[in-house]
Amino acid sequence: MNERDGAARIEVLAAEQRFPAFHRVLIATDGTEAAPAVIASGVRVAQSLRIPVSVVHSMRAWHGGPFIRSVMHAADVVADERLLARAESCLDQARSAALAAGVRFETHLSFDTNAPRAILAMARETDCDLIVLGADAAHGWRQGNVARRVVDNSPVPVLVIPPHAPVS
Repeated sequence: MNERDGAARIEVLAAEQRFPAFHRVLIATDGTEAAPAVIASGVRVAQSLRIPVSVVHSMRAWHGGPFIRSVMHAADVVADERLLARAESCLDQARSAALAAGVRFETHLSFDTNAPRAILAMARETDCDLIVLGADAAHGWRQGNVARRVVDNSPVPVLVIPPHAPVS
């Protein structure tokens, strides 16, 4: 090994200490118009690092607000077919993107009505060490939105894709 190779090796070791290696990416998708950019970004990160992705879509199983949740348990409610179809369509987009990129993947559908809780739980369950999700276009970075709550409570790095990000 010459001196130049040794210096390059030292730089690589220093970079590895500053920037932890990622082993699995969690892509959180919601089926909104921003979802394709979030999926593309997460898959691109995984492809460049040669690591697998887990994709989660968190949804409410039924139409209705807090009153319905207060009087019925999720197990007592028949899932709304339209909401399920939207969720499966979103997961299909992620499957297609991962397959096209040659990235290993798994998909998960969560019926937790609290999206930040579902995302963080899935990151723990699948041992993901990077979360990719979109910022809420309607609320930007306002306190209380899903992205903000995930960032505030995540033990792992979170990559937030801005609203209206291009899909490439």
